[in-house]
Amino acid sequence: MRKWIGIAIIILVLIILVVLALTTAQWLEPSLAFLGTNADTIQTLADLTQLVLWVGAGAALVAGFVLGWRRRPKAGTPNAAATPTYDAKVEGGGAVAQDRSAAAGKQAGFGR
Repeated sequence: MRKWIGIAIIILVLIILVVLALTTAQWLEPSLAFLGTNADTIQTLADLTQLVLWVGAGAALVAGFVLGWRRRPKAGTPNAAATPTYDAKVEGGGAVAQDRSAAAGKQAGFGR
């Protein structure tokens, strides 16, 4: 279903672009005349939009730090995603070596 929606959106955009290309004679000259006479107004709106975006980004950053969106894990609580665990089974010995255990070190050749 989602695949068909994506394909439909692409086809719709292509149709719009083809129609715009075929009707360029009707809309291009009036658009250029409008842009030429209102260049200062358009530049002012572009500058205002840029200013609003920068202020909004700064406000989101400050709010993120103030409201604690970047929470740090509590001390002593390991991050499960950052510390992978490994299990190695020893055949015939009946022992299971887990990471950071004495058996794991001996299996890897680090034991004494």
